[in-house]
Amino acid sequence: MYIACPKCDWRPDADDRWMCDCQHTWYTFDTHGVCPACGKTWQMTYCLACGAWSDHEDWYHDENDLTVAEYLADPQRAALSLSSDDAANLPPASRNTLEDTLLKMLEAFVAELDQMSTQDQAPTTGRLPSIEALEAVFRGITDPQDAADMNRLKAHSRQPTPTDGYVSLIVPIGPIPLTASLAVAEALKATFIHEVALGDPMDPPPEAYRADRQQYRAVPLLTALQQYARPGIFRVIGLIDADIYLPGTNFVFGTQFPGSRAILLGLQRLHGPSPCDAPEECHDLRRRVAATVVSQVSASLGLGPCHNAGCARAPSNSLADTDRKTAQLCPSCAAQIAAWLKPSYRRRS
Repeated sequence: MYIACPKCDWRPDADDRWMCDCQHTWYTFDTHGVCPACGKTWQMTYCLACGAWSDHEDWYHDENDLTVAEYLADPQRAALSLSSDDAANLPPASRNTLEDTLLKMLEAFVAELDQMSTQDQAPTTGRLPSIEALEAVFRGITDPQDAADMNRLKAHSRQPTPTDGYVSLIVPIGPIPLTASLAVAEALKATFIHEVALGDPMDPPPEAYRADRQQYRAVPLLTALQQYARPGIFRVIGLIDADIYLPGTNFVFGTQFPGSRAILLGLQRLHGPSPCDAPEECHDLRRRVAATVVSQVSASLGLGPCHNAGCARAPSNSLADTDRKTAQLCPSCAAQIAAWLKPSYRRRS
């Protein structure tokens, strides 16, 4: 048996860490998703590499199972490996059999509650939980704002990845260090085939800030950035000098909307323990920002995590991880990006 993300095939090491709501950190596969400090069971596990949620049980694979790469290379091979009896019992077009089954059970549960309340002739408006709310609880996300963000991410994950466009647009969200925007521009020019331009600054939406966490919700910021995705725009890179997070995480250095052109970087943690005052002192910030933006743009194109030392797509779960990698893609990842972008480049020329 081996352990790997069902979405991107990233395989965690024993020194990778997940954090529970109680702030305890541990290797979640040591305890089958149960926090050893408070006993909470995490039925859904967040991938530290691609940022997707998957059922915890789906992380465990038999050695004979197809990897994600093998399936993408030959999808028919998976169908051929099934017996006729197995194939007949598979639900059509199911993204995740276990998740779909449980959600259908939740729908039936809500319907039954609704029927019971109608028979009792009791007013129930606003009292019964919605399917979306129950799904959020099922995934371990109980905060209403985080649950709404999770549903928006889920909706975007079904969209195709855009590869057209010829300009990457940098959008400051509030005041940002000049060093950061310069680092993004230089990294994009060095890695991708697109021109780079600086867009008009944007104020962060008031609802994006969580005073209780002293952080910004990444999803409302990504949503606001999509207004800049005009014809000809390849990616919109939003920069905010603040701490950001996604549902189910304590923080992220950067993230993107699956199936969209919006990229977001939170600069606060990339400063490190000693924020720089002058551009000439900001070497660490420039290097970290460059590595993060190349990683996120590549991820938005569908590039999975890379285990080559120094590659920009190497997993980054801490500032130390970010400092170990560069703003360059390894030859294998660079070749994949080039193959994806070549058709769009040809259409443009």
